[in-house]
Amino acid sequence: MRNFDKDWFEDLAKITESHVDGARAMMGISEHEPCPYQHVTYLEEMYTCGLVSQDFYMTALELLRRLSRTRYVMSQHFRVRSGHIYTFPKGEAYRWQANIAFSSSESYQARIGIGFDIRTHETNSVDDYIEFRQKLALNKQSFDTIFRSLGSYSEPEEIFENQDSLADAILSDNNWADSWRFYGRVLRHDIPEDRIILESMDRFVDEVLNVFDAIRNAGFLK
Repeated sequence: MRNFDKDWFEDLAKITESHVDGARAMMGISEHEPCPYQHVTYLEEMYTCGLVSQDFYMTALELLRRLSRTRYVMSQHFRVRSGHIYTFPKGEAYRWQANIAFSSSESYQARIGIGFDIRTHETNSVDDYIEFRQKLALNKQSFDTIFRSLGSYSEPEEIFENQDSLADAILSDNNWADSWRFYGRVLRHDIPEDRIILESMDRFVDEVLNVFDAIRNAGFLK
């Protein structure tokens, strides 16, 4: 049964920047492209180049396949960085997006929530985040209630940690241009109750749906 167990995360941790660069080179993408944001490395390219195992690739693909039968259809691609893969709905790069990612950098973990890749050269990304902040200002209590129930996980963690109100912290943050912001739920493999979810594909898919439903019902997922 495919799941996100310790072996799977150990394979994720083996993906380095040199592997990502190697896949780009094999796929004919120069590391000196004029705009790096326009070029990403996909997990299937890593697999085609023999840089990740079949089991690792097929586990990630199984998650996308299952979500394709729900209202939260992700892109059929995971994008790859060193020790990190992530996905969001097709056509929502630089938009107010549902986002799922797996990371092995500091701990083995998965995040589920809403993400904003805010780039000043992408007008839609700026407009979306301004719209989000405006909506947040009118619904601070609702936002805090739902995100507190999800654990109030945010990125970058150092900006928002130890805050009584995540909503107030977000509205006080004025350095968001050309940056990444994420709000939602994190599952850590070293926490027993989270590990139970990660090591069952059925439970993990249910968790994704529950998190997205909660955010959507609160009005913070388009």
